[in-house]
Amino acid sequence: MKNNIIATVDFCMYGMFVIVALVGGITLTTGNVVHGVIILVAGWIISCLISGVWFTLSKMVDNTEQTNILLKKLLVKE
Repeated sequence: MKNNIIATVDFCMYGMFVIVALVGGITLTTGNVVHGVIILVAGWIISCLISGVWFTLSKMVDNTEQTNILLKKLLVKE
């Protein structure tokens, strides 16, 4: 269940980049270049910050699980 949630949020993070690109691209093509560039740059930075935090947290969960498995194996051997 947890892996499904992580995969879903990962998909949403990638989707956020696509949405920022679409909104920025549409704004650029409608003739409002300044706002389009602002949306692209600010949206990209915000998306990178949010997704970076999420990907770091999800990787920490994976590493913690793997550490617990290795510690249990080590304790069993002793």
